Amino acid sequence: ASENQESGKLFDLLKNKPLLFLQSSRFLSAFRMVLATSGLYYAKYNLGNEATFSIMGGILIASMILAMLVTPLLRKKYTKIALYNFSLVLGFLAHIALYILGDHMLITFIVLFVSGLSLGLGDVISYTLVGDSVEYQAKITGNRSEGIIFATHTFTTKLQSAFGLFTIGYILDRTGFIENTIQSASASQGIFNLISLLPAIACLLSLIPMFFFKLDDNIHL
Repeated sequence: ASENQESGKLFDLLKNKPLLFLQSSRFLSAFRMVLATSGLYYAKYNLGNEATFSIMGGILIASMILAMLVTPLLRKKYTKIALYNFSLVLGFLAHIALYILGDHMLITFIVLFVSGLSLGLGDVISYTLVGDSVEYQAKITGNRSEGIIFATHTFTTKLQSAFGLFTIGYILDRTGFIENTIQSASASQGIFNLISLLPAIACLLSLIPMFFFKLDDNIHL
């Protein structure tokens, strides 16, 4: 009986369109979740200073924390969905700016700071949107299913990481990357794309499912 109940809860998830659209959006942003990995290659081979990676990581983490602290203030004025979509647009603008302006340490630092703001904001808001999808689930099925819904959120995070790391390896292989040596022009461009163009594309792709996300702060239907 318990197995049937659990399978019923899994089936109910397919009815929870807001949850499915949100997790689809998060999966499509997978490449943003592995910026630390691509940043390590970028610092070592494109900027020519592996130690720079520590600065890059510090900037990214500090700006994410700042965004998380500021998010409650923004919530007083803007809706959750508006803030979530804004985080994606902000991420796109940051990474496409880096792609256009090219390799430069200072520009990279600025871009990572802005990208960290977008990531921190998006992380906080996505978690609250999952909470809204719990309420939606309760309305349409009579069962809140918090456990399985938040587990789905966690599972998407793991998928993001796996897919992002796979993509990094694939691109490095296709562009002729060779470990611990001076890279070819093709490999250098591939590494640069890992931290600029691909995250920008990921942000745009992530916006698509959110056009179908119908929950807002007032109406959970």
